[in-house]
Amino acid sequence: KIILSKRIGDFLDDLQQDFPEAEFIHTSDDDDAVSKAVDVDVSFDIRTRGFVEAATQLRIQTVSAGVNGAPFELLKKRGITLTNASANYGPNMADHTLALMLMLSRQIHI
Repeated sequence: KIILSKRIGDFLDDLQQDFPEAEFIHTSDDDDAVSKAVDVDVSFDIRTRGFVEAATQLRIQTVSAGVNGAPFELLKKRGITLTNASANYGPNMADHTLALMLMLSRQIHI
């Protein structure tokens, strides 16, 4: 079972079509996620303390590079793996940084 946060739930139809063998669960808010946490294998972007406490088996993937606010002590205690999407953003951030540097050096103002 794969549980999706509200913002990822917009892609639910596409995910179900691309991965018909997986069971996707959409959540509407944090309380809904906690109520569906039992027996979830993977969480996409849900990492609240209440959700982590309610889950019986879990791996968490964030959609962001940052994992601020994750309950690290609880994750460690429960043996839950938390991964982020930092590799997805590196090349784009480098491109953006270089573009801004060129804009500044050529005095282009937006």
